[in-house]
Amino acid sequence: MKKKTAKPTRTEKRIGTLKRKEEKLKADFLEELKTTPVVQIAVQKVGMGRSTYYKWKNEDPVFAKSVESSLGVGVSFISDMAESQMIKKIKEGENVMIIFWLKNHHPSYNEKIMHRHEHKMLVEEDLSPGEIIQSIQACLNMGIYTKEFAERAIQEQIDRAVYEEKMKKSLGENYKNFYQ
Repeated sequence: MKKKTAKPTRTEKRIGTLKRKEEKLKADFLEELKTTPVVQIAVQKVGMGRSTYYKWKNEDPVFAKSVESSLGVGVSFISDMAESQMIKKIKEGENVMIIFWLKNHHPSYNEKIMHRHEHKMLVEEDLSPGEIIQSIQACLNMGIYTKEFAERAIQEQIDRAVYEEKMKKSLGENYKNFYQ
């Protein structure tokens, strides 16, 4: 004997219909983002509210990932269109587009902005050159100092240590009195 399956209730049918409509709306929205990567415009085109979009995005991680993917496709699509129009304008001899292209795609035409920073290191008088060099190397490792600055500062400390050693030898006992 076959078991009779219960017929879906009216409410269950309605829920099923709403789920299918929601899935279709999500799919339509994701497709719209691929050609128009602006959420406000995409929700308007498919006929849904922004609040619905944000609710789905927060509640459905698969939908949220699909949104990011569709937005990426859409941004690439718009970028390709923009570059196509730019190339068209370059071929027509439009100077602004020619300059823009060269500044962004040819190293000889880039506007170069050089930033140069000088740093002075404040240290306690009682630190030895070796301790100062260790702190300079630590700052270099943390990215606080550039390699060039660190090398220059370390060389200064080496020079200082060599000078102090020479002074100690030449002044002898008078060295301590000389520096106090």
